[in-house]
Amino acid sequence: MKGKFAASGGRAVCAVLMAMLIAACDDDPTRPDIEDLVGDLTLIQDTLGVQEAIRIVFNRPIDPATAVDPANFVVTNLCDTLRVPGSLRVGRDPIGGRDTIIFSPAQAVPFLTLLSVRVQNILDANGRALERPITFQRVTQLPPVADLTWAFLNSPTNESVTGISFINDNVGFSLGLSGTVYRTNNGGDLFAAVFKAIDITDAFAIRAISPDTAFFVAAINVLGVRRWALLRSVNGGLAFDTIRTVSPQLNTLAIRRGGASGRAVGLFGGNGPASIFRYDGSTGTIAASNAPIGGLILTGLDLSTDTTHALAALTNFAVVPARGVAVRSTDGGRNFTSITLPPNIPILRGAGFINAQEGFLLGDSSTVLRVNASTGVVQVLGAAQRIPQTLRDTLTRSVTSFQFSRASFTPDGMTGYIVGTVVISRPGNPDARRGVILQTQDGGLTFARQAIQGATENGLNFPPVFDVQTRSTLFAALSGGNGLVAARKGDPPSVAAACSFNNRG
Repeated sequence: MKGKFAASGGRAVCAVLMAMLIAACDDDPTRPDIEDLVGDLTLIQDTLGVQEAIRIVFNRPIDPATAVDPANFVVTNLCDTLRVPGSLRVGRDPIGGRDTIIFSPAQAVPFLTLLSVRVQNILDANGRALERPITFQRVTQLPPVADLTWAFLNSPTNESVTGISFINDNVGFSLGLSGTVYRTNNGGDLFAAVFKAIDITDAFAIRAISPDTAFFVAAINVLGVRRWALLRSVNGGLAFDTIRTVSPQLNTLAIRRGGASGRAVGLFGGNGPASIFRYDGSTGTIAASNAPIGGLILTGLDLSTDTTHALAALTNFAVVPARGVAVRSTDGGRNFTSITLPPNIPILRGAGFINAQEGFLLGDSSTVLRVNASTGVVQVLGAAQRIPQTLRDTLTRSVTSFQFSRASFTPDGMTGYIVGTVVISRPGNPDARRGVILQTQDGGLTFARQAIQGATENGLNFPPVFDVQTRSTLFAALSGGNGLVAARKGDPPSVAAACSFNNRG
């Protein structure tokens, strides 16, 4: 027994020694250590496109099965804590040809979304794993328009709303094209129909100067004859009386409080033939203005904040292409003189004063002209003032152009808005039309495009805007096609921080 044990023990010891010798022979001190499997994030920018792929490059070949396992590559939207759906594949980086895991979102991620990425359990071609998970965060890009500060009001109608006017932050009026007048007492949360007469149609530009007193222009049937009239209410819009009927087809109105009496002073006008009229609320009289506008088409006018100056925008359709024309007044609209405009000004569509002397003439092809109504000096504004210009897409052959028609400013002339229509023309398709809003906070030196919360296409797809009123830096309202009524209340911040883009359109 003893001999057998000794022999057996000797064989065991020998086996151990042999193993140690083999191990010792395999220990090559010159052999390099195997580098850890690591992912390179160089190809991932700090800011991602809303549908941009996320690419992680590895330092050596990886096992494709682990690379495309959804459990190993998780992208989370930290704004709503939900996982971002997407697809995984293995590719090669363009420079070194190294294995790359590519995550492609299944759909566009919202702008300014904070993303968290975790990559784990990835093996290389020899089965070696990541030493630790790869984790990082990124944010998606800013929206095309970061100022999403307008909000839809509760529209009372689906027809075009051709005018809007607020007395204060609560009481306001809106006007449907058919002649229906709506009133709100709660800042637009609810508009109630307060006036409609069967003989009144084609109504434009309601202007209120008190909770009781409001004006608008419209077509009116007088004993079977179609005329046009300036109408006034003195009981909060419940009834409107005709101040004066005229033959020209009225389409524009400007009313302000003026003079020591504080009574209404106004200008209104139209075409057939082109005419401008002045209303004096202190005497109740209306007189035709003296203006060199024969043969032209009147498209818009405005009266300065102190009622001493006036501007009118017109177009000459007798030439091809049609050209913009303008006149100015230094006596409150009683008399007008021609303004010498730069050559080749496109169709003009409206006017709006900035302060007591300066105003804008607005029109097609992004036309914005700053005019001194006292001197007649004209400055052409454009891309340098950040006014959007015509865009041409060579791939789709579409053309996007801007038609501006109304402007309104705060009493100090610093904060204001220009509104109008964006026209998108595509070969073989009817033109698409939507609204546009530009804001300035420096008296018209620079502008920023704005959007409406809840509108599709990042807040930019809303109907054409026909009218705008700026009461103060904390309240502005607008109206337009398809029942559009909207307001900008308070001073909401522009979109900038992660998760701050809340458009759900």
